[in-house]
Amino acid sequence: MWNLLLELDLLGPPRVARGDEFALPTRKALALLACLALGGPLPRGRLAAMLWSDRSEDEARRNLRQELHRLQSTPAGDWIVASTSEVALRPGIRVDVVRFHAAVAAGDFEQSLALYRGALLQDLELRGADHFMDWLAAQREALARIWRAATAGRARQLEAQGEVDGAQDLEPADDGATRFFTEAGDVDVVSKALADRKWVVTSAQLIWKAKNPVALDDAKRAEVETFLEAIDEDDD
Repeated sequence: MWNLLLELDLLGPPRVARGDEFALPTRKALALLACLALGGPLPRGRLAAMLWSDRSEDEARRNLRQELHRLQSTPAGDWIVASTSEVALRPGIRVDVVRFHAAVAAGDFEQSLALYRGALLQDLELRGADHFMDWLAAQREALARIWRAATAGRARQLEAQGEVDGAQDLEPADDGATRFFTEAGDVDVVSKALADRKWVVTSAQLIWKAKNPVALDDAKRAEVETFLEAIDEDDD
């Protein structure tokens, strides 16, 4: 079976395949594979402590041995290398998170956005594995920040290439979305152009945006605020 590559899709709903998709025996098995795929070779003690944080060291290590034994009976078993001190995955596994990082580094934002199907190990929650959940939360946030940057990068590419008809400007939003600005009469044109390029348009709003915004330092801003307050207080 060595001609069948192990594939781990960890962004969004998890998927594990080796030729055909297959189910893992437990959620802990999925978490174990994710740790190894993203963290490299890991000491047995660290893996045990991450996945069985609520157990004693001896019990956690015993549970790890049992989980590895279950994994050995799946199509992923041939790709696991376990010694008395550490556990690792053989090189050559296809991991979407690794491909996502590579695409962003190469400036291929279109590919990176296609790979990012959602949060890392979406909807996975493990009881009694506080250390793993802390690690997962940090990984999710780091990947989300990169995804937001990739979204903004792709939007700039589309703007520079003139591929979004009617769009005049854009800016990234805090939630990872991108705001495209246009004249009121071109909203439908821009929405269609974005949809044609596989973007999801979540809303269209009428707002005012200054064409030539003025940047003020703290002193100038305080001066303007004082002036405006004086106008408000003037009843005449």
